Amino acid sequence: MVNSSASIRKSLAAPPHFNPRSVPISHRCEDQTRVSDHLFNANVLRQRFASPPAWTPEITDENRHVIASNIIAQREAEGLTTEAAILLPIVMQS
Repeated sequence: MVNSSASIRKSLAAPPHFNPRSVPISHRCEDQTRVSDHLFNANVLRQRFASPPAWTPEITDENRHVIASNIIAQREAEGLTTEAAILLPIVMQS
């Protein structure tokens, strides 16, 4: 699939006229403790993945575009935000 602006406009994954760059960042984690570098090595990661924490499904509202195209503006007007996760790629270099 070609990732053009025309294909994005036709997508059901985003409301019409939605521009993700126009959504303000409400909070940055600069005041939180940084994850220690020693936790990002192969042995520690293997141990972590060998005994993962209990999994619970994430409650999301990812289908909000089906309900109404202006849901983001409505939530912002109500002072509501949506939590997000940041995924970090892990590449081991030899």
